[in-house]
Amino acid sequence: MSWLKIPKKGVTIVIVMGMLIFMTVLAGVVLAIISSQARLTNHQFRRTRAYYQLWGAMNVALDDLRTGTVPCAPTCTYNSTLPGLGNVDITIEDPDPDNISQVKITVSTEY
Repeated sequence: MSWLKIPKKGVTIVIVMGMLIFMTVLAGVVLAIISSQARLTNHQFRRTRAYYQLWGAMNVALDDLRTGTVPCAPTCTYNSTLPGLGNVDITIEDPDPDNISQVKITVSTEY
């Protein structure tokens, strides 16, 4: 087999370059997966926060109606700050203060 002389330096550098390319591709795939998961987690966090903001604002509006501390009547819009959740806009429409079934509550927040 003396006619087949493979230079050992050439084989070593080809193996090292192949491993380097493989590691680069693997790192790119891992980075893409991690960044995708981070975006999904942030989106889910914002949706959950908005959900609890709106439920908290509904409770504030119902409590204001129950205690009679609605800032204005028959229609009012006011801003409420919920501890730990942020600002929400609450609109209460109460055309007939004697009939609670006609009350319309609209709550909005930035998502």
